[in-house]
Amino acid sequence: MSKSWEYLGPGFRPRERAVLAEMQNRIITPAGDVWYADVTNGASGNSGKSWAQAKDTIQACVNLAGDGTGDVIYVAPGTYPENVLIVGHSSLAIIGAGNGVKDVAVRASTATTKRPFSPLAPFTACTGVCFAVLDHDVTIANLMCDASGAYAGIYNGDGYRIDTGYDEDSGNNIFENITFKYGSLGVIFDGCADGQIVRDSYFYKQSEVGVVVQPGGTRTSKRVRIVGNHFAGPEDYGVYLYNAATTENVWVIGNYFCDQLPGTTAMTYSCLFQGAGGHFFLNNFDATNIGALGSATDLMAGNFEKHGMNSPVYAAET
Repeated sequence: MSKSWEYLGPGFRPRERAVLAEMQNRIITPAGDVWYADVTNGASGNSGKSWAQAKDTIQACVNLAGDGTGDVIYVAPGTYPENVLIVGHSSLAIIGAGNGVKDVAVRASTATTKRPFSPLAPFTACTGVCFAVLDHDVTIANLMCDASGAYAGIYNGDGYRIDTGYDEDSGNNIFENITFKYGSLGVIFDGCADGQIVRDSYFYKQSEVGVVVQPGGTRTSKRVRIVGNHFAGPEDYGVYLYNAATTENVWVIGNYFCDQLPGTTAMTYSCLFQGAGGHFFLNNFDATNIGALGSATDLMAGNFEKHGMNSPVYAAET
């Protein structure tokens, strides 16, 4: 019996020991490479392998990262004038270091390279985006997306609206503890596969909408989870689902919605579901003047509203 199995104890049969030992080996397998970006102290000629050798852009670190290798990029405090493109680098994590959300900001409007795209109506074209995520199993956390002007925070999808040459399987991405500040759109899910999550984030003063879910160029957006976020004053909608049955099973759970200035700068709806995809608006705190609106195939229940719920309203099970 190998030493790696002995700790499992005599109560396990040999087959069980073998399975558990294999699980142990997977758990302790080293992660991928770690890269460092520092806009203040880094340099393009550095290796990116330590803080002392940090790259000066996030994109340079992304370009060095492997594909499916579990690489991590730590981003030092500072303002990064970038439109970061992530494609061909799956299983990648980009994490703001230091005080994160307070100190690490990606500012799309001052980037040299812009990646414009046009979301579906009724929203206007975006001049660029802080992050274009055209890959799967990507995590972005603990930073700010400053999309001032006609820009967006994160574009996540098959990439068709950025470049028709893309047709990517963009799924199982996580965006958390991010401040989405200004701009026209916070996050746009555009032709995504399963498993997308935006959670524990703050959407502040988007001129149009906080989170958009729409069908992409060649794919369906489905099973997006929007959980535990704070929407403080997107001017049109907090969450908007495009009017098509190709957006499926979107979950909006445990979020907080409030207008910029109650009674004046109010959202059209805190959440607008359209189409026959069967969506869920559950356990949200909605302090907007107008509230949420769904269709007959949606479930809206367990929410706190300061006004009467819009249609439909389903009674709790007994």
